[in-house]
Amino acid sequence: MKGAETIRTESYLAQLRAVATRYDFPLEEIEAVQDIMQWCNERGIEENNSWRVGKCLRNRTNGKYRILLAAEITPEIKNSVLAAMEYRGFGNEVSSLEASEKFLEHLLLHEIAHAKHETWEEKDCDKWAFNELKGPYKGHGSI
Repeated sequence: MKGAETIRTESYLAQLRAVATRYDFPLEEIEAVQDIMQWCNERGIEENNSWRVGKCLRNRTNGKYRILLAAEITPEIKNSVLAAMEYRGFGNEVSSLEASEKFLEHLLLHEIAHAKHETWEEKDCDKWAFNELKGPYKGHGSI
Protein backbone atom coordinates (compact mmCIF):
# COMPACT_ATOMS: atom_id res chain seq x y z
CA MET A 1 0.00 0.00 0.00
CA LYS A 2 1.36 3.41 -0.93
CA GLY A 3 1.97 5.95 1.80
CA ALA A 4 2.39 3.22 4.35
CA GLU A 5 3.02 5.33 7.40
CA THR A 6 1.77 5.08 10.96
CA ILE A 7 -1.37 7.15 11.45
CA ARG A 8 -1.23 9.40 14.52
CA THR A 9 -4.92 9.74 15.31
CA GLU A 10 -4.48 12.55 17.85
CA SER A 11 -3.63 15.01 15.07
CA TYR A 12 -7.00 14.35 13.37
CA LEU A 13 -9.29 14.49 16.42
CA ALA A 14 -10.55 18.05 15.83
CA GLN A 15 -11.58 17.18 12.26
CA LEU A 16 -13.14 13.89 13.38
CA ARG A 17 -15.16 15.68 16.06
CA ALA A 18 -16.39 18.12 13.39
CA VAL A 19 -17.50 15.19 11.20
CA ALA A 20 -19.34 13.62 14.15
CA THR A 21 -21.39 16.80 14.70
CA ARG A 22 -23.17 16.12 11.38
CA TYR A 23 -24.85 13.07 12.89
CA ASP A 24 -27.72 13.04 15.33
CA PHE A 25 -26.57 10.87 18.20
CA PRO A 26 -25.52 11.71 21.76
CA LEU A 27 -21.72 11.93 21.65
CA GLU A 28 -19.76 12.25 24.86
CA GLU A 29 -16.25 12.13 23.39
CA ILE A 30 -13.98 10.83 20.67
CA GLU A 31 -10.75 9.70 22.24
CA ALA A 32 -7.44 8.42 20.87
CA VAL A 33 -6.11 5.71 23.18
CA GLN A 34 -2.84 3.83 23.05
CA ASP A 35 -4.38 0.37 23.57
CA ILE A 36 -8.16 -0.07 23.29
CA MET A 37 -8.13 -3.55 24.84
CA GLN A 38 -6.14 -2.34 27.85
CA TRP A 39 -8.30 0.80 28.21
CA CYS A 40 -11.42 -1.36 28.30
CA ASN A 41 -10.03 -4.01 30.62
CA GLU A 42 -8.83 -1.36 33.10
CA ARG A 43 -12.44 -0.15 33.30
CA GLY A 44 -14.05 -3.58 33.58
CA ILE A 45 -15.24 -3.62 29.96
CA GLU A 46 -14.72 -6.92 28.21
CA GLU A 47 -12.50 -6.66 25.15
CA ASN A 48 -10.36 -9.49 23.78
CA ASN A 49 -9.21 -8.07 20.43
CA SER A 50 -5.69 -6.66 20.80
CA TRP A 51 -5.83 -5.32 17.21
CA ARG A 52 -8.98 -3.25 17.79
CA VAL A 53 -8.70 0.19 16.11
CA GLY A 54 -12.14 1.52 17.00
CA LYS A 55 -14.80 0.89 19.60
CA CYS A 56 -18.08 2.57 20.45
CA LEU A 57 -19.20 2.50 24.08
CA ARG A 58 -22.40 3.79 25.64
CA ASN A 59 -22.30 5.48 29.04
CA ARG A 60 -25.07 3.79 31.01
CA THR A 61 -25.42 6.83 33.27
CA ASN A 62 -26.07 9.54 30.67
CA GLY A 63 -26.77 7.50 27.51
CA LYS A 64 -24.00 9.24 25.56
CA TYR A 65 -21.44 7.47 23.40
CA ARG A 66 -17.66 7.47 23.68
CA ILE A 67 -15.79 6.47 20.56
CA LEU A 68 -12.33 5.08 21.12
CA LEU A 69 -9.85 5.14 18.26
CA ALA A 70 -6.37 3.69 18.30
CA ALA A 71 -3.83 6.45 18.91
CA GLU A 72 -1.41 4.87 16.45
CA ILE A 73 -2.43 2.76 13.47
CA THR A 74 0.54 1.06 11.87
CA PRO A 75 0.56 0.10 8.19
CA GLU A 76 0.21 -3.56 9.24
CA ILE A 77 -2.88 -2.83 11.34
CA LYS A 78 -4.40 -0.64 8.62
CA ASN A 79 -3.82 -3.38 6.04
CA SER A 80 -5.43 -5.91 8.38
CA VAL A 81 -8.52 -3.70 8.75
CA LEU A 82 -8.72 -3.18 4.98
CA ALA A 83 -8.33 -6.94 4.38
CA ALA A 84 -11.24 -7.58 6.75
CA MET A 85 -13.35 -5.10 4.78
CA GLU A 86 -12.38 -6.81 1.53
CA TYR A 87 -13.39 -10.14 3.06
CA ARG A 88 -16.77 -8.65 3.97
CA GLY A 89 -17.32 -7.71 0.32
CA PHE A 90 -15.91 -4.19 0.00
CA GLY A 91 -12.97 -4.99 -2.29
CA ASN A 92 -13.77 -2.13 -4.67
CA GLU A 93 -14.31 0.43 -1.93
CA VAL A 94 -11.18 -0.05 0.18
CA SER A 95 -8.98 1.76 -2.34
CA SER A 96 -10.83 4.96 -1.40
CA LEU A 97 -9.39 4.65 2.13
CA GLU A 98 -5.72 4.85 1.20
CA ALA A 99 -5.30 8.38 2.58
CA SER A 100 -5.04 8.49 6.37
CA GLU A 101 -7.81 11.08 6.56
CA LYS A 102 -10.28 8.91 4.65
CA PHE A 103 -9.32 5.78 6.59
CA LEU A 104 -9.98 7.59 9.89
CA GLU A 105 -13.19 9.16 8.62
CA HIS A 106 -14.50 5.74 7.59
CA LEU A 107 -13.42 4.31 10.94
CA LEU A 108 -15.30 7.07 12.77
CA LEU A 109 -18.39 6.65 10.60
CA HIS A 110 -18.29 2.90 11.18
CA GLU A 111 -18.34 3.51 14.94
CA ILE A 112 -21.13 6.10 14.60
CA ALA A 113 -23.11 3.42 12.74
CA HIS A 114 -22.72 1.16 15.76
CA ALA A 115 -24.10 3.96 17.96
CA LYS A 116 -27.05 4.74 15.70
CA HIS A 117 -27.87 1.10 14.92
CA GLU A 118 -26.79 -1.01 17.90
CA THR A 119 -27.88 -4.32 16.34
CA TRP A 120 -25.94 -3.90 13.10
CA GLU A 121 -23.12 -6.27 12.19
CA GLU A 122 -19.67 -5.12 11.02
CA LYS A 123 -20.64 -5.43 7.34
CA ASP A 124 -23.72 -3.21 7.86
CA CYS A 125 -21.61 -0.55 9.57
CA ASP A 126 -18.98 -0.66 6.81
CA LYS A 127 -21.65 -0.30 4.13
CA TRP A 128 -23.26 2.67 5.89
CA ALA A 129 -19.87 4.33 6.39
CA PHE A 130 -18.91 3.91 2.72
CA ASN A 131 -22.29 5.33 1.66
CA GLU A 132 -21.78 8.32 3.97
CA LEU A 133 -18.33 8.96 2.46
CA LYS A 134 -20.04 9.18 -0.96
CA GLY A 135 -23.04 11.09 0.36
CA PRO A 136 -24.03 14.75 0.63
CA TYR A 137 -21.10 15.66 2.86
CA LYS A 138 -18.45 14.41 0.43
CA GLY A 139 -16.03 17.27 0.03
CA HIS A 140 -17.97 19.45 2.45
CA GLY A 141 -16.23 19.34 5.77
CA SER A 142 -14.69 15.93 5.29
CA ILE A 143 -11.30 15.60 6.86
